[in-house]
Amino acid sequence: PVSSGTVVFQGHDISHEATDKRVARGIVHLLQTGNIVPSRTVTENLCLAGYPYSRRVIEPRMESALGIFPFLKEKLNTRGGYLSGGQRQALAICMVLMKRPALLLLDEPSAGLSPKAAGQILDSIAHAQESLGIETVCMVEHRLRESLPWASKLIVLAGGKVAHMSDEPMSFINNPQRLERFYF
Repeated sequence: PVSSGTVVFQGHDISHEATDKRVARGIVHLLQTGNIVPSRTVTENLCLAGYPYSRRVIEPRMESALGIFPFLKEKLNTRGGYLSGGQRQALAICMVLMKRPALLLLDEPSAGLSPKAAGQILDSIAHAQESLGIETVCMVEHRLRESLPWASKLIVLAGGKVAHMSDEPMSFINNPQRLERFYF
């Protein structure tokens, strides 16, 4: 709940809107963990994510989302709990893409993944933004080297406060002293 002030999205005060109304406006959030239903198949997870749309709407959205992570196509009948960590995260991202977000909020999408899987996930998010026309991606992420090359703004938080802001995120990575100060 908003304790003070207002939250405005695309010119509308959404401070007190219900979650489903915010999602209908195009605001979608990917949780860091617990973001799939492990007992359901990949197809069932994607269909759940497509709710409340009809099958006629869900199927092309599913195909489009799976285009970002084509390796999931061979896993459609596999339960989410049997997927690797990278595959689970890919499925979770496909699930949020089913909503056709205008604003995609990501909470550490590479957390707990191997460096290779993390790089693939972050590259795929950049690809999804471009190919699906996602207006804004706001991401909390520790793997700066992999995520900043396609970022347009960087905000570094330290102790819950803004410690650094830049419209040139790569300048942060290219400055070792600044990077060392905040990176760990």
